[in-house]
Amino acid sequence: MKRVILLSALAVFICHSPALAKEGPYVGVGLAYVDIIGESGPPFDFSTVDPSIGLDIRVGYNFGRIALEGNFIASTHHEDLPEFSNGDFTGFNLDLRVFLTHPLSPNQVYFLGGLGWYTFDETDIGGNDHELEGGGFNLGLGFEHYFNPQVALDVRGVYRFISYEYNINGVQVANNVNGDTFTLGVALNFYF
Repeated sequence: MKRVILLSALAVFICHSPALAKEGPYVGVGLAYVDIIGESGPPFDFSTVDPSIGLDIRVGYNFGRIALEGNFIASTHHEDLPEFSNGDFTGFNLDLRVFLTHPLSPNQVYFLGGLGWYTFDETDIGGNDHELEGGGFNLGLGFEHYFNPQVALDVRGVYRFISYEYNINGVQVANNVNGDTFTLGVALNFYF
């Protein structure tokens, strides 16, 4: 019983002790709500693609006032049109986080900006591969709360301005297809 009380008190102390943001490398793992709100008409209609929850992985380095971060997002989206399979969205980003609060605070608010490369892929009932791929830039706002110097909860909303090239079976059908996407990510960042 004493051991349980001692461990409980230690857990409360760790969670409520003043935690300072830690500089250095980190890895984040979490989930992202992905809503593709791009073009709603020919040549490709994203209005028939439902939002989805996907994987969100982050690797970065916190320099104190800024952090440089690589980010991977992957999600599978239900397609409302019966002649298409579900669509797979993937994204790779390189982002810069600029912290707006004091670097020693356990609560960090930040602005995020960066560049990314994205794909969206689905198949029709005839077996034709519909692939969109292209680049864009990201703008977002986030909040990171440090439980202790090694573990932080990171919540962010990011708008991704994406311009796709649309290919069917490897043949280009259209260029500059608007595939703007909003993501809301929640992750635990682990600092080393």
